[in-house]
Amino acid sequence: MDNPITTMTIACQHCKAEQTFSAPAVNFLAWENGQAHIQNALPMLTPSEREMLTSQTCGDCWIEIFGEPEDDFQTSWINN
Repeated sequence: MDNPITTMTIACQHCKAEQTFSAPAVNFLAWENGQAHIQNALPMLTPSEREMLTSQTCGDCWIEIFGEPEDDFQTSWINN
């Protein structure tokens, strides 16, 4: 079965920096259609990339808005 790769470019709503993501089309569709949580549908993306897709906020802007992470769990995704 053919599983084409989809590429999306998202601009941060705050600083307008763009990031481009690629993943199998069926994975993007599963997330977009509500069939799977983003971390399950797109595990090949980093947590920071998934955050950009869901909130259109890049890691740098996230830190500027919410401050430095307070624990290792929060730190693990911001600059990945």
